[in-house]
Amino acid sequence: MYFALGMVCLFGLAMTGCTNTNQVLEPNESDNTKTIRTELQEGTARYAVTFSVPEEIGQYLTAVPSPNDLSSAGLILEKDGQSGQIGYLTIYDSAEYDDLKTQDVPLEQEALRSADGAVVLAYQGPQDSVFSDSVSAALVDQMYAATEAVVSSMTMEQIGALPESPNMDTVLQVGENRYTVSFAVPDYLQDYVKFGVWTQEDNGISIMLSKDGVEGNIGHIVLYDAKEYDALRAQNLPLETEVLRDDTEGVVLAYGGMQDAVFEQGTEQVELALQYHTAVGDILETMQLEKSA
Repeated sequence: MYFALGMVCLFGLAMTGCTNTNQVLEPNESDNTKTIRTELQEGTARYAVTFSVPEEIGQYLTAVPSPNDLSSAGLILEKDGQSGQIGYLTIYDSAEYDDLKTQDVPLEQEALRSADGAVVLAYQGPQDSVFSDSVSAALVDQMYAATEAVVSSMTMEQIGALPESPNMDTVLQVGENRYTVSFAVPDYLQDYVKFGVWTQEDNGISIMLSKDGVEGNIGHIVLYDAKEYDALRAQNLPLETEVLRDDTEGVVLAYGGMQDAVFEQGTEQVELALQYHTAVGDILETMQLEKSA
């Protein structure tokens, strides 16, 4: 998670290389505003965020998720061939946000907290002029003047989460013993994440992401004899990360993530892969290992 001092450059590539989940909804004729929607992600939890801006600004404004950090979205104003970032939204783990506040770290303005109090939605409005022409600059000034109304209009609704029970499982083998490995992936990824092929020894398997006939390897899990794993680690050899260890069975379950880009930039597959890797820390915490009969 980035905070205010580091966010200015975050959206330099926001207009390319990512899927835009922003929507400009219908004008609100009663108060001359437009509602803008985007989606942000903190860990495995995804949220739909909406806010209203004056209509004369809304026709030029989009909220574009960062191409490498799904917890943030830049507010991009585009008019007459010019575009520039005039603010951004970001979500924090609530405990992290509160801790940063106690350290007097420059932070974005808190807009609201999720219903369960788990995350904070924060907003940073216009800082400096990003346009040379007077008309666009005037729109930025108007956005700045509307800060209080924009923040008070913000809503955040959770639209995706990690299920309570595992929804993926496979069987791996070490020596003569077979073990069931199970874990949970978020509901919004369940239709796209699947297992690939086993290793020759059946002790490992790839994790694939597939959509619209396009498939790529986004990780793998390997089950080691614990003594073998520890011996390899002692040699400082490239090795997957230990996820869990069963001392009774003498085995270690390890995970390796995607090393290189496997999908074409700007595609839905890239967006889904980023969603997966944003969530992978929480996914690994759900992994379970059980000896098969």
